[in-house]
Amino acid sequence: MKVTLSFVPPGGGETDYEVECEVPFLPREGDYLTLRSSSDAMTSDFIVRRIRWHIRASEDDETASVETIVVEAEFALGPLSSDNHKASCSMYEGRGKPPNHFEDSVY
Repeated sequence: MKVTLSFVPPGGGETDYEVECEVPFLPREGDYLTLRSSSDAMTSDFIVRRIRWHIRASEDDETASVETIVVEAEFALGPLSSDNHKASCSMYEGRGKPPNHFEDSVY
């Protein structure tokens, strides 16, 4: 299924950027998401905050269909976070929104 990954500051807030993605199932709150560029071993790391469902009603309001599923995820620090990602996390921390860290036990 196609979802929109929406990346927000730690604690929530305005979307920093979004990426459309095909997923086999929806992640859950607290799941770790790692984005890796095809040309780089370093990552951008996030923790799922919530799922938002955008649903459109039919003209007669008797049926509805899913228009978009948005997976909102907060910036976090992982063991392979890129320098750019770390800089974004530092910026948020300077604004009083310190990022969470991936637990070492996952690796």
